[in-house]
Amino acid sequence: MLLKPFVDVWSILIFSGVIQGFLLAFNCFSMPRQDHKLLGWLLVSVCLTVVEVLLCYSNYIIYVPSLVGASEPFNFVFPPLLYFYSLSLVEPGFQWKPRYWWAFLPAGLLALYMLPFFAQANDWLLQTVALAYHRPTQMDAVFRNYAWASSYTGFYSVFKYLLVGYQISYLLLTLRLIHHYKARATAVTLTTASLRWVTQISWSFLVVFIVYALLTGYYQSDVGDVYVATCVSLVCFGMSFQLIRQSKLLDPLTPAATPMRSPPIKYEKTALDAAAAQQTLARLLHYVEQEKPFRQNDLSLPVLAAQVATAPHHLSQVINQYCGQNFFDFINTYRIQEIQQKLTAPQYDHLKIEAIALESGFNSKSAFNAAFKKMTRQTPSQYRKARVTAQS
Repeated sequence: MLLKPFVDVWSILIFSGVIQGFLLAFNCFSMPRQDHKLLGWLLVSVCLTVVEVLLCYSNYIIYVPSLVGASEPFNFVFPPLLYFYSLSLVEPGFQWKPRYWWAFLPAGLLALYMLPFFAQANDWLLQTVALAYHRPTQMDAVFRNYAWASSYTGFYSVFKYLLVGYQISYLLLTLRLIHHYKARATAVTLTTASLRWVTQISWSFLVVFIVYALLTGYYQSDVGDVYVATCVSLVCFGMSFQLIRQSKLLDPLTPAATPMRSPPIKYEKTALDAAAAQQTLARLLHYVEQEKPFRQNDLSLPVLAAQVATAPHHLSQVINQYCGQNFFDFINTYRIQEIQQKLTAPQYDHLKIEAIALESGFNSKSAFNAAFKKMTRQTPSQYRKARVTAQS
């Protein structure tokens, strides 16, 4: 075997990106929230895939031949992880459900299918690397035809095309999810920064998958994988840059992560300074989330202002300036969120939609329908039917 390890610009760039990705993942795992951990696993699965490409490209795989092909199942792991990470950011109260594990069934099946491949001798595994990268080899290693191993020749002729379709399908689902929630994004549920963040990640991976698809059609071997790995490394660098530049992105759902807007001109002469506004905002969000005053169908700005111990015009300023909404849209956002949860909860199946709306603070069916469709782009009945179908 004439595989000799080497280092060039491509391998250095890929290696740097992989290290960056693992460091980001470690940072995510050290944080408590579930969306952080999902991002960490996403980065790990992507980086493990790139590690094998790096080792095979630079010939350092000769020191760990058992890793040849080991990353293939991870190609079916990170697309659903990206989807679930996006869902954890845009879905209020996201919780991991056991049925989500079914999304990783293709990865498990591929790992099982490749067991005879992993059982091959090291010489044969290294020979496949040499052939894939058009490098000279001096031996004709024996292929051990375990069980269904003879089917690999036909399988790998279509594998890359199946993988491209799988990855792009999940990316399109993710982008569709983001588009759906953009219409509902508010400072109460989802900050502009976090929406921009997950959108950028999704588009970045879509570009990577498109590059992979093009190179798969152009190269009939693994030669193009080094360019795909380089693109992934650039994505890791880009994520690091964004997180360093705006580190609060890692905690996008807290009031502190809400981007501060420049005070509108109409509030220039008010006595409420930025520090007092932030304190009022914190009291407001805590009170609304804990006491749920939005359930009162006669709730007004003066009443809520008294409940959070501030003047009505100061409360109006805080809601307009920091939440980007007027008072009624602010309150209706919480009402719609509660209604959405009840529309998909089994214990509320016996209630009519109108009854749920009245329980949540709306005092008329027409006002409820208009507000619900404005924030979700669906009618209440469409939403209930779609979510029940998705959960079944």
